[in-house]
Amino acid sequence: GEEFAVLLPDALLSDGRLYAETVRGRFAAQRLPVLGVDRCFTASFGVAQAGRGDTLHDLLHRADAALYSAKAGGRNLVRVALGELPPLPAMGAA
Repeated sequence: GEEFAVLLPDALLSDGRLYAETVRGRFAAQRLPVLGVDRCFTASFGVAQAGRGDTLHDLLHRADAALYSAKAGGRNLVRVALGELPPLPAMGAA
């Protein structure tokens, strides 16, 4: 399988999870008839949110750990990296 990253600037962790779940569900709904055999696709996702002071390496490391957790959990799953979350914005902040 291939691995790739999707960056969602200014998105919350919940937005990333919803995006990943949507893509995973659409992937799983597709069929690929090959030589009369009905095959399906699966995709596993690791979702992480950048925190203050994170490097791209830090972000990718957490997302990758979540991805391998999804694969270890049976594949075709979305797992979220919950460690060291950035603080939520203050209510009413723009």
